[in-house]
Parts: sequence; C-alpha cells; structure tokens
Amino acid sequence: MKGKNQKDLKEENTSTVLRLVRDNPQISRIDVVRLTNLAPPTVSRIIAFLINSNVISEVRGNSKSVGRKPFYLTFEGTNFKVLSVEISYTYVRFAVIDLNGKIHKSSAVATSTSINNKELKALISKNAEEYLSKYEDIFAFGISSPGRVDPKNTLIISVPNLKNIKNFSFDTISSTFGKPVFVSNDANAEALAEMYFGMGKDVDDFLLLHIGFGIGGGVVLNKKLYAGNFGVSGEIGHISVDKDFGLECDCGNRGCVELYANLNKILNEIGKATNRTNLTIEEAYEILKNENDIALKVVHEKGEIIGNMLVSVVNLVSPKRIIISGPITTIANFIIPSIKTTLNERSFYGFGKNIEIISSKLKENAGLIGAMSIVLEEFLEHPYEFIDQKES
Repeated sequence: MKGKNQKDLKEENTSTVLRLVRDNPQISRIDVVRLTNLAPPTVSRIIAFLINSNVISEVRGNSKSVGRKPFYLTFEGTNFKVLSVEISYTYVRFAVIDLNGKIHKSSAVATSTSINNKELKALISKNAEEYLSKYEDIFAFGISSPGRVDPKNTLIISVPNLKNIKNFSFDTISSTFGKPVFVSNDANAEALAEMYFGMGKDVDDFLLLHIGFGIGGGVVLNKKLYAGNFGVSGEIGHISVDKDFGLECDCGNRGCVELYANLNKILNEIGKATNRTNLTIEEAYEILKNENDIALKVVHEKGEIIGNMLVSVVNLVSPKRIIISGPITTIANFIIPSIKTTLNERSFYGFGKNIEIISSKLKENAGLIGAMSIVLEEFLEHPYEFIDQKES
C-alpha cells in the first residue's frame, strides 16, 4: 500500500489542527501539540498559515494566576460566508450564513411540485445574483435537496414527488458565478447541522430522523456522516412496512413508511378525527396540548409505525441518540413517547431503552444551516482548496 505524499499529509495535518481549534474554543498551542501528537514546529507552521489566512486567531486570555497570561486559538468562521439553498417540495429558501452558523439574511420563494429543471435553475440563479450583489464575500454555495443526490458530481438525480426534477446539474451555476457548489441530501445536511451546531455536538454516533413531506435519515458514526454509495444513504422513509399490499411509492417501492406517517398524513388524520380541514401544524399542536384523546391516539399510532421502522435501523447501527428534525418538531413531544415505547419493546434485547430520542433545537433553520454545514465539512476537510480559492 502506497504511503501518503507530502501534499496529502500536509492537508491532513492542517485539517486535524483546524478541526481541533474549531471544536475546542480557547484551546492553546500546547494543547494542540498534546492532542495531535504533531511536532511543535509542524503545529507552529500550520497555526501561522491559518492565522495569516484569517481562518483562526490567537488572543491573550484572562487569568487570575500570577505570571504570563495564556494565549488561546479561536476559529474565525465569521470571515467565511456561504450562500445556503434549501430545496423543498413547496419552497426554496436562501440564506447567507457564515461558518460559525450565524444567519445574516434569508428569504423564501414558494414553488410547486411541478417545478422543472429549467425553472429551478432560473430561480436559484436569480436569487444567487441578488445575494452576491450584497455579499461579495460569499465564497461557496451549499445546496440541500430531498431525494437522490450525487455530491461528487453536484447532481440532484431524482426527487420523489418532484417528477420534473431529473439529473439537475449545478455545473453551470458554479461556472456562472465562479463559486464552488456542494450538494447533499436534505436529511444528511441536517445531520451535519446537528453535529456541528445542534443536539449532536456531544455524541459520536446519532441518527437524524427528518419528518416532513417525507421521512428521511442521516447517520453519523464516530463523528463522521455516513454518505453511502450511489447517491443513497439514510433513506429510512423508504423502508417498507407493507411490501405486498401497501401503497405504491414514487420511489418504485410499495408500502414505504413515509406514505403512512409523514407530516401531511398525520395532520390529515388529526383533522379528520376532529372535524377540521386544512389543519396547520400550529393548530395540531393546540389540539394535542389540550389533550384531545382522538388526536393523541392518531399520533400514538403514527409513533408506533415510525418506531417499528426504527427497530430495524437501530438494530443495525445502534446510535447513541435519535434527533427528530423537520416540520414535525412542533409536535414532536407528543409523538416521541410512542416511538420510545416501541423501541424499548422491540429492539434487540431491549437495548433501545438506552437510546435517547430528542427534538432538534434548530427548528425551521435546520435545512439552511444544514446546507451551510455541507460547505463547512468540506472546508474543515480540505482547507487549502478553499483558502487558495478565496485568496485568488
């Protein structure tokens, strides 16, 4: 097996130091040396490069002890802004977000499920031009999309329920604006957002469960997103709960769980049970908060369906935590108990009782922060590519 060349080793070491500084605010140089086992001169060269590139800073800390005050390193993510694009089934959202997760400006455009490649390209290009005219320091685009995505070739291959989006390439958008574009499945993007900014920061392994128009999953193992192959990973919404007689899904499967327990299905059944039409998530929350037995029975049944699907997932990857994301978070506290009960009863030797199930705190911004987090992950992994591009 061939060893790493000097360039690869240099980037790997720089990435290691950068991640350490980013994840440990106010870390010192001596701590970096101790935790990385890199030689002090190597650490000094890397830190000098990152400081000169405005990626990190070094400031004197406060200390009550006698003697010299310590110096601490800090990741300067505010110096790097991303145009985040969140594609959904009924809207496309845009935002300028820096690598520290601060949202500087955001907007949304309503769309329909009949949108096609040409219309989506025109919509993204128009808004990108407007944002770049106001934020010239945007250095990359991050795209979050439902469906099957090819990150390597920056393609949206296909999206169930958006039949006119096929093999959508971001190459032209990238060349038009002179910015690198990074794309990921929406649930994977939200998993990165949770890992860097949300409820996944303090665990090595977790499952992101997105429940909205559909159901999706993002798997983080040992602090790394499992991206899978062929543009597919974490598609837990297409686990069949009735493969023989179930409803036909746009994905080609039959009886997919998302056909029975997506948010629209939950709202429709609560509305039907309480004689309401076009029920909103906020209205459903009020009904559930008032302990309406019929509505609570609906979410209990949906929680059981989701829990039964999750049994297979947790038996395979045994995550420490399950983080529920997407529009469902408004009523997540009402559905989590039945998911927990099902996992406790049906997981392998009952180990499911040790898995935490919690709701995301990123709320409606999870998708946008996720789109930025796609770029952040690449930035931390390949810092030289971005720094060279930004300085050119």
